Amino acid sequence: MQKKKDLSENKNKKQPTGKAYRAVVNLLYGITKLLWPYKIYGSRELPEGGCMVCPNHISFVDILLVSSAFESRTLRYMAKKEFFKFGPFASFFYAVGAYPVDRRGGDVGAIKTAIKIVESGEAAVIFPQGHRNPGKDPKETKVHGGAMLIAKRAGVPIVPVYIKTKNRRILPFRKIEIYIGPAIAPDELASYGENNNEAMKALFDRACDMEKNGKWM
Repeated sequence: MQKKKDLSENKNKKQPTGKAYRAVVNLLYGITKLLWPYKIYGSRELPEGGCMVCPNHISFVDILLVSSAFESRTLRYMAKKEFFKFGPFASFFYAVGAYPVDRRGGDVGAIKTAIKIVESGEAAVIFPQGHRNPGKDPKETKVHGGAMLIAKRAGVPIVPVYIKTKNRRILPFRKIEIYIGPAIAPDELASYGENNNEAMKALFDRACDMEKNGKWM
């Protein structure tokens, strides 16, 4: 079997500083609240230590919403490598904790980086859908198993998040509801299945049910 290439080029990159991340979140917190008024249901306190946060993905605004929802923690985001091609932008993304992934597949380096991040006690965010899906029923979209793989390998919990808005399209001043499910402990993850893609799909679909139920069921 041909060995997958390490495409993410994460080696020897500077680690983000908490100050840089905090400055950006503080700057954007008020703007986010004003432009995209949201209400949060569930605990805004993430588990202590490393964990995975897995929201559905509608818009770029999701990043602002999730960062604001968990403002007490520094979150690390996996972002497509194209965002890191230009010097000033790359420096900004690295400063706020993002790291690149080649979404075309086989990016072992990004997975290894994510595992190290959560093993070190940080919180990492991965959108299981991989890309934005405005207007679509999230249950009908493809879900990837990377977050499940990382959580199992690192032995950390997954915190499911569901972002709800009218017609599943985020627009300025349109009401948004953010549902935060309970942390799924590492020893519970196996109950969703051994295959990581299928297990993540099962967990993701359960999170999507918060749209109708208003809570984790």
